[in-house]
Amino acid sequence: MSSKVVTFRLPEDLMQAIVSQAKATGRTRTAVIVEVLKEAFGLPAGEMPPASLEGIHNQLEALSKKVACLNKRLVELASEALPSENKAQALEQSNQTLVGGQELFEEISVGQPKVAQSQAVSELLDKADTDQVASPESKLGSGRHNELEESLQQLVDKVEQRARILDQVLSASIDHVCMYDRLGRYTYANCAFMQSLGFEGSELYGKTWQQLGLPPEMMKPFEAQRQIVFATGQSVAAEITLPTVNGSRDYEYILSPIYDADGSVEAVVYTARDITERKQVEESLRESEKNYRNLFEWAQDSIFITDHSTHRLLDVNEHGARRLGYTRKQLLSLPTEVISPPMDPKRRKAVLRKLWQTGSVIFEHIHISKDGTVRPVEVSSRVIEYDGQLAIQSFIRDITERKQTESALQESQHFIEKLTKIAPSLIYIQDVAQKRYVYLNHKAQKFYGKTAEAMPKLGKAFFEKFLHPEDLAKLDPGAEQWNSAQDDQVIENEFRMKDAQGQWRWFRSLEAVYSRTPEGLPEQIIGTSIDITECCSGRGTV
Repeated sequence: MSSKVVTFRLPEDLMQAIVSQAKATGRTRTAVIVEVLKEAFGLPAGEMPPASLEGIHNQLEALSKKVACLNKRLVELASEALPSENKAQALEQSNQTLVGGQELFEEISVGQPKVAQSQAVSELLDKADTDQVASPESKLGSGRHNELEESLQQLVDKVEQRARILDQVLSASIDHVCMYDRLGRYTYANCAFMQSLGFEGSELYGKTWQQLGLPPEMMKPFEAQRQIVFATGQSVAAEITLPTVNGSRDYEYILSPIYDADGSVEAVVYTARDITERKQVEESLRESEKNYRNLFEWAQDSIFITDHSTHRLLDVNEHGARRLGYTRKQLLSLPTEVISPPMDPKRRKAVLRKLWQTGSVIFEHIHISKDGTVRPVEVSSRVIEYDGQLAIQSFIRDITERKQTESALQESQHFIEKLTKIAPSLIYIQDVAQKRYVYLNHKAQKFYGKTAEAMPKLGKAFFEKFLHPEDLAKLDPGAEQWNSAQDDQVIENEFRMKDAQGQWRWFRSLEAVYSRTPEGLPEQIIGTSIDITECCSGRGTV
């Protein structure tokens, strides 16, 4: 099995943790690293086959030379062959050589099979021991060798711990993380990625998306992006839809290059975040905006949107423009004063105060069409946010017909009021359920000696106070005759009532149903009563 050279720089605490694990289990530090990496990447347990030392021999040879040089300097220092003033300098150079050896060893791949690593270290130490045989000061060099070996082993232990922590961090991420080599093969994937696609590490590693059976229509554009990163060394961001165990999901991803020692791109890292829900929200928002626009355009009312500070017209629907005789473009270019004359300052201030206090206001105004026609309108305004700024949205309804109806009604009411005022008979409206009068004309008020406001307050007591006891049953509004009465039916009665001076008078009444309840029962009765006392003088009085 071929190997790759990977460089790690690990902190002291990481190395100490690896050393502790190795001592606790009775294994070498390299064995601990290899086992952890196998578990992290889902590789089968067991010894890995020895790999060739080609690729690290040159580095080991360089390290051996540094160790030999270190031995020589230590021997010279121990034998006091150097002048005393040069001993400190020689010792410092030895320390630098040792540090250089440690840094060089950091570049040895922690991914090498432990057999190859053990062999490499063994060869290095054997060579160092051979260089020391002829030297009587070999004990001093041996101590330094042990320190060097321990430092090198600590570096390996740190690599193991750092690799384990890195994998734990990536495995805890909910985002997808994986790595591709130049052939498009998966060389690493975190748990989130494998679980989403339903793969185990043994199924994924070393295979391309084609071998995994991923959809070409989704992966070919992605493959082109990956090739761009390898070619340019520049990161690329895009979106992709992938088939997962939970159905198709949308992802936003970034492809980032990983460089080797000579500066070329040797791998690409893929990091992706699930944006399915976000895209669904965006689609819903677009649909909502489309629906709003349709409502805006096809509303039967005119809709105006104006700037809250300048009162400049920002938007208007087609109905609003056509109603005034303009195109939308023409209307948006006009000052608002052309179509909506300024209000009285006090009234305008009151309207705006209510708008900003409550968020909405309804008022009446006038609009002027292109041909000069003045139209009464009802304006319903509220504060909204439009294109990132506060604005006022107004629904404007033409109330010309309503005003005409109101005017006609007022004229009719004026006519009726005049008619009832001069009529010689009593005209009234009686509430059936509450058995009280809700309206009396001027003649009736004068007869009873009560104002229009005082009469309803009497309620049922009115009948006991003014109606003859023998006639109470005739005028009971709850009688069966009213329950069966038709809308066009007129019911006639004769009865006696007491006037304001206490005199009994005979009346003939004509009454009909004025309004009904939702159930269809009489709710109010309208009637008129004519004084017939002179005609009934022979009947006698109470």
